[in-house]
Amino acid sequence: MQELPEGDLLVAYIESPNFVHALTTFAASREAFDLWFKQSLAGVTGVDLNTPPPGPLSEQLSSYKA
Repeated sequence: MQELPEGDLLVAYIESPNFVHALTTFAASREAFDLWFKQSLAGVTGVDLNTPPPGPLSEQLSSYKA
């Protein structure tokens, strides 16, 4: 949870060498934790990760590795 002047922002982060594959696999998952997480996220944000929204995914602009 990130507090901003405009209101709270929920940040969820997934790291993968193939983000499209990771998101597709996660959307199709029926594992207990994944189902709980997707249901909880939908309850808070209204975003249903079982059916990712249409349109282009976010673009990675920078990466840093130490």
